Amino acid sequence: MHVFVSLLIPLVALLLRLTGRPPSPAGRHAASGHTPESPEPQTRPGGETPPLRRSTHRPRPYAKPSPPAPAPSPRRIPDRDAFYRLAELTRHSGIWGFTYDHGALAPYVARHRVDPAIIFAASSVAGLEAVLDMLDPPAMLRPYAAATRTPAADDAAHAAAERAALDSYARAGVAR
Repeated sequence: MHVFVSLLIPLVALLLRLTGRPPSPAGRHAASGHTPESPEPQTRPGGETPPLRRSTHRPRPYAKPSPPAPAPSPRRIPDRDAFYRLAELTRHSGIWGFTYDHGALAPYVARHRVDPAIIFAASSVAGLEAVLDMLDPPAMLRPYAAATRTPAADDAAHAAAERAALDSYARAGVAR
């Protein structure tokens, strides 16, 4: 039976080709009457022809936008090993915060941690380290130091009177 079907199918295809009639469409083309080989549309039952499909080159409104450009890779800090040693391993690391600004004329920056208004910048690590070595930043004023009052002129006379009184008590105690 299998041999019979395998010989019958090529025979039917050959007969259809000789008669000139295309085979009837099957599957998704059966309802429209179009075949993939024949782009001419068939007429509709009302006698009108269906509109042709237009190809468009405009973007669709729901299309995804193109992906953003990749971010530029961060530039390396020139002489970064010396900058690291200055920022982490010297005596300045506890008092100063260090940053690097790629676009500045003096990119190496040191900012005082206690008083952020004190800022130094240099064009090289060695220059920044030399400035920090020469500088002793002002000590932070302790709150209790500001609370004490300054001595007045009459305080000296009062202190002298207290010493005299203490001396007289001490002599009296020694005489006993």
